[in-house]
Amino acid sequence: MRLFFLVLLLQGCSLYAQFSDNFSDGDFVKNPEWLGLSDWFIVDEAPSSLRLNAPAEAGTAFLFTASQSMEAAIWQFSFRMGFNPSSANYARVYLAADGTDLAQLHAAFYVVLGSSDDHVSLWQVKNGQHERLIKGEAGRLNSSHPEGRVRVTRHRGGEMILETNRDGVWQEEGRVVATEGFSSAWFGLSCHYTSTRSTLFWFMDFLTEGAAFRDTVPSRVETWEVVDARTVRLGFSREIRVETFDKNAFYWLDGGPAIDSVSWMDPVHVHIHLAEDYPNGRLLEAGLQSVLGANGGPVEGAAFTLYFYKTQRYDLVFSEVMADPSPSMGLPGTSYLEIFNRSEQPIPVSGFTLEVGSRRAILKEGVLYPGEYLLLVPSGQATLWSFVENVLELTDWSQLPVSGAEMVLRDNFGDVVAACHYRRDMGQEGFKRDGGWSLEVRDVHNLSGHPTNWDYSIDNVGGTPGRPNSLSTQLPDETAPRIESVYLKSDSCVVFQMTEPMGSDFLSDLEDAWFLPGGLSVQSARLTEPFHSGLEVCFTHKLPQNRGCEMTFRKMPADLAGNTLVTHGPVRFARPLVAQPFDVVINELLYDPPAGGSDFVELYNRSDKHIDLSGLFLSRSNEAGLPETLVPLSTVKRALFPGEYLVLTGDREGLMATYNVPEALGIVLTEGMPNYVVAGGTVVLSDKKASVIDAFTYSEALHYPLLSTTKGVSLERMDADAPTQQEFNWHSASADEGYATPGRENSQSLPPKGSTAPDFISLEPGVFTPNQDGIDDLLRISYAFEKPGYSCSVTIYNRAGQPVRYLVNNELAGTSGFFSWDGLNEQNARCSTGIYVLLVRCFHPSGAVKEAKKVTVLSTH
Repeated sequence: MRLFFLVLLLQGCSLYAQFSDNFSDGDFVKNPEWLGLSDWFIVDEAPSSLRLNAPAEAGTAFLFTASQSMEAAIWQFSFRMGFNPSSANYARVYLAADGTDLAQLHAAFYVVLGSSDDHVSLWQVKNGQHERLIKGEAGRLNSSHPEGRVRVTRHRGGEMILETNRDGVWQEEGRVVATEGFSSAWFGLSCHYTSTRSTLFWFMDFLTEGAAFRDTVPSRVETWEVVDARTVRLGFSREIRVETFDKNAFYWLDGGPAIDSVSWMDPVHVHIHLAEDYPNGRLLEAGLQSVLGANGGPVEGAAFTLYFYKTQRYDLVFSEVMADPSPSMGLPGTSYLEIFNRSEQPIPVSGFTLEVGSRRAILKEGVLYPGEYLLLVPSGQATLWSFVENVLELTDWSQLPVSGAEMVLRDNFGDVVAACHYRRDMGQEGFKRDGGWSLEVRDVHNLSGHPTNWDYSIDNVGGTPGRPNSLSTQLPDETAPRIESVYLKSDSCVVFQMTEPMGSDFLSDLEDAWFLPGGLSVQSARLTEPFHSGLEVCFTHKLPQNRGCEMTFRKMPADLAGNTLVTHGPVRFARPLVAQPFDVVINELLYDPPAGGSDFVELYNRSDKHIDLSGLFLSRSNEAGLPETLVPLSTVKRALFPGEYLVLTGDREGLMATYNVPEALGIVLTEGMPNYVVAGGTVVLSDKKASVIDAFTYSEALHYPLLSTTKGVSLERMDADAPTQQEFNWHSASADEGYATPGRENSQSLPPKGSTAPDFISLEPGVFTPNQDGIDDLLRISYAFEKPGYSCSVTIYNRAGQPVRYLVNNELAGTSGFFSWDGLNEQNARCSTGIYVLLVRCFHPSGAVKEAKKVTVLSTH
């Protein structure tokens, strides 16, 4: 007997569906109609049942019939198998399904009969994904011929109960509290079998009853976030009607950036694209209007609050570095980095990237609140730092380079948040450099990166991880930035390297930022990464080769503290040429530096070419006369202009502090600077193939013979055009020039050929008034000699012929220069007004003597 009927209940607009089929009439093709592989199924008469009758080969056979039962529904059926089921031989009964293609089902509920542990289970298909809802008792079908009855009940609200009956008693296999319904169209079954089981599946007494699905679940906004400055992402609990969501559906309650467009990422996630940047660090109220859910009702939760903060450069700073933790002063024996949040915003650091040298590590989690510290430690070491509040382990990181490294912290967008280059010598000299003490920042708001803002901790345990630094103080950056080098990044781009990070305000208007004569036109300009300490300017065309160019800043750049850039006129740059022998010469050498100082070599471009320094190398020759290690003058394409000096040294700051240096741009810190020994040797300037550009063999014999010591006294070249090794082309630097002239004209430089030398001695002014009014306060005593080597004495007499001041006593002079008198006597008392006579006596080691008497007047006004 077969029964099939539909009951339409108009009240409530629900559709009640029911069918039953016990196959008693021997027909399964009609009333109701079963679709699928009907040729592989037959009806057995005793007892009446639907049996699989497939070919004797492994396969899957299925049948489906129409059914909409879903709400307050019951599904029942009986089954029998002629074998013990397994993972290769089992059946599925589809209680409700949205299709008949087993591989393409989007939504379904089905019962599985049989598995490797012989249980009955309930499964669902949702968005094409299969999920088990209930796993019945193992062994329930562990029989050679299992049979029984199955009942599944789905209550309103979605609760589902799975029951089985094998011995006349219903037993609950399990229940699931809530399931999401869908519009069902089919009830069906499938048999999965091997060749020997292709006729051993029986099904009887199908019964389904229940109302058709009625969608009462509203769509609601579940997630909302600002992905970046131009994108808002919304997530819904379920699909919505896409045609109701356009850019007008999203609105701001109190004003916000204009909406450009919307795009769907998947059925439940939409991106709202903004035409303007979201205001950084602002809370904005937003909402949706006229958006309908899948059930036709309005979307719930359509009002929400959005917030977005894009981490700014310098919001976070590196505040402490422990690179060498051994020997421990009391802290755990691991290296660490400390980061400080100096901003007023909480900053999520999850996904941030830390770069230390060539190594990278990802920060996995954490939020750093204003004024808080975050300690970064190697993987597996967090437990050692349990006394620190905020600790984060970094994978693939075990140790920091002891000597120093470049550190960069980037946000999720790859933008630099903090950058620092730490070095062991940033701290005070002494035992702390040997390990166990951290480097601390003195002032976290000083962003200059200058070594004076760092020093070794004075805390008695060696550091202050996770708390204020022991050296913490106010140390504002009051030092004006300078340009320390200019080089070409390409034939059309030049980089001006500064001494510290710069602000970018001056780049807001490129046309007004600088003056460029010579027809050059700027295409783009930016600060270089990661430190923002360089300005890269790219031009619309290639720079002309071997032509000097100049740039004058109209709007002067400033550092992060507001100190404006110091320049001495226009900044020069050029696209340089390769040096040929004797284009560039060795012009000055300090091989016996003062205590704590460093050697230096000064080069001079005597040619009319702009020389490429990246093609030049400095070395010293060995006993066989071959150059030793070649040290590059520059790793970037930097031009040495005609008539320009370049000083190479291992201690740039020390040299500038010791000697009078007019322009820091010409002083270059040279890594691996050769050590020119006091005993003598050879300085070699060459190309990368050791082809000599110039070479100078030096010895103590080249110094002025009457010097008491050569320490701190340089050897100066007298004539750049004369052969380098000419015997009389070198001389000790003069005393009145501080015994060295790095980066400027040599004190012993000969006057140009054909020029007229000034008088031997001249005084200026004729009447001087040492009253400290800034006008004629000093008497200038100028001298000039035709050759170097003269030593001078200057004695000042009053009208009575009495000596009042021994101004200079046997002091080595240059080829030209001056002495000065401030009007004081030997007791440092001011001399009375009147006439004074200056006796100047100079002698040369060759025996030549020069003497002069000059008269001056000391007055009060």
